[in-house]
Amino acid sequence: MELGNSARGTVMVDGLIDAWRLDGHGGAVWVGDDVAAAIAEPDQIVWLHLDRTVSGVDKVLKDMLGVEPVIANALLATDTRPRCETYDDGLLINLRGVNLNPGANPEDMLSVRMWVTGHLIISLRKAKLMSVDDIRQRLKRGSGPRNTSELVTDLALALSERMAPVILGMHDRLDGLEESAVAESGQESRAELSETRRQIIALRRFIAPQQVALSHLSVTEVTWFAERQRIRAREALDAITRYVEDLDSLRDKTGVIRDEISNAISERLNRNMYVLAIISVIFIPLSFFTGLLGINVGGIPGTESSTAFLIVCLVLIVGAILEIFILRWRRWF
Repeated sequence: MELGNSARGTVMVDGLIDAWRLDGHGGAVWVGDDVAAAIAEPDQIVWLHLDRTVSGVDKVLKDMLGVEPVIANALLATDTRPRCETYDDGLLINLRGVNLNPGANPEDMLSVRMWVTGHLIISLRKAKLMSVDDIRQRLKRGSGPRNTSELVTDLALALSERMAPVILGMHDRLDGLEESAVAESGQESRAELSETRRQIIALRRFIAPQQVALSHLSVTEVTWFAERQRIRAREALDAITRYVEDLDSLRDKTGVIRDEISNAISERLNRNMYVLAIISVIFIPLSFFTGLLGINVGGIPGTESSTAFLIVCLVLIVGAILEIFILRWRRWF
C-alpha cells in the first residue's frame, strides 16, 4: 500500500496505514520512507498500524519487522478472541471495539491486534476503528501517549469509552419497548425485542473475554509497562466489567419484557374470547328459537297471522334482555 503527501513522504510497505515515532511528550512524527531504519534505532518509540487484509503483510511482519512466526500467525489469525499474553519482554494483545463505521452494526465488533515491546508497537486491523483514530488525532494535537505502555492503555480506555453510548442506547431502546409493549399489538414489539436480544448476546460474546485480557494486562510483569499504566488498565477493566453486568441485566430485562408482551397478548386474546362467549350465550338460545320456527313442517303457529313476525321480534328482544339481565345478575360481565 502506498501512502503519500508532502508531510509524510512516500511509504512503500504493504498494508501500512500509519507509521509514527513518538516524541515522548504526547506528540508524534511521521516516520517517512524508511520504516526499517526507524525501528532499528534503540532509543526511538515507533508505532506501526497495518491493514491485515492486504496481501504481503505476513512478510512485512516476519521479514521486515522481525516478528517471530508464532506471534505473526496469531496477529493474522482469521478469528480470535480478546487476549493478552506475554512473550519474553513483549505483549501479544487482542482487543475488540464496537463497529461505529457508517452502515455497520455495532455488535459486529472489530478487533485490533497488537505486538508491543518497550520501543515498538505493531497494531493490525481489518476495518477502521474509531478508537484508533482518536489516538491518532491526539498525537497530532500533542496530547497523545508518550510511550508504548501508555499507548496500550489509552487504546484500551478508548475502546471502552466507545462502547458506552451503544450500551446506553440499548437501555433506552428497551425502555421504549417496555412502555409500548402492552399498548401495541405485540408482533412488531416482539420482532424488535428479538433483534435487540440478539445484539446484546453478540456484544457480550466478545466483551466478556475482554475482561480476562485486561485483567492479564493489569498484572503484567514486563519491565517497560509502568505501574501507572497498570492502574489505568484496571480502570479499563472496571469499565468492561460494568458493561458486561449491564449486558447481563439487559438480557434479563428482555426476558421480562418478552413475558409482559406474551401476557398482554394472552390477556387480549382471553378478553376477545370472553366477549365472543358472552355473545354466543346470548344468541344461541335466540338462534334455537328462530330455527325452531323455521322448520318446514305443519302446525307452526302464526303462519296465517299478519302480526306474527312482530310478535316473534318482540319475544326475541325480551328474551335477549332477559338473558343479559341474568348474566349481569350472575356477574358474568
